[in-house]
Amino acid sequence: AGLSSEVVGRDREVALLKDRYAGLASGRGAVVALIGEAGLGKSRLVADLRHAHEAAGATPIQWFEARAISYGQSIPYYPWRQLGRQIVGGLDTDSSATLRDKLHALLKRLDVADSNLPFLETMLAVDTEASRMALATLGGDALIAGVAAGVVNVVKAAIHSGGEIRPQVMIMDDLHWSDSATLELIAQVATLAAFEPLLLV
Repeated sequence: AGLSSEVVGRDREVALLKDRYAGLASGRGAVVALIGEAGLGKSRLVADLRHAHEAAGATPIQWFEARAISYGQSIPYYPWRQLGRQIVGGLDTDSSATLRDKLHALLKRLDVADSNLPFLETMLAVDTEASRMALATLGGDALIAGVAAGVVNVVKAAIHSGGEIRPQVMIMDDLHWSDSATLELIAQVATLAAFEPLLLV
């Protein structure tokens, strides 16, 4: 029942998603947009793909999933904050300080430049006085560009971490509730799919 039930009448869409997922193993990325009215089965398609991913067992493919919410339109980067927590290995119960420490450790492990930190701390809403001061003179466009560059740098480094290729799946659901900064960041990260094994849905 619910999202665990079989997807009916969506054979073409299911096949497309699974094909794009399979392409990750060959180093091919893709961007797939699921568009339609509420109740048409978009979330069920994602659930079907998630089930196939989990059934595959041990795999280098990393799976991250976030959902926008109605009141999130007033919260910059709300879905990305969810993804960011998952990427840094954060827990829902982590304090801002703990999450910030995990972010710093991730950047060090991935050898991503510290210059990205103020932007990533801001995106994750774990910024400090130091990071706020570092960005204080930047205009809105420069801040958005810096956040985008930081996220792209982390995602690309994570895909190539540990001397092997670790493809990524990023699921963003209910984007009609998203703020403009979230959508702009999705557009920037989507460019990675042209040359990296990243599936953005």
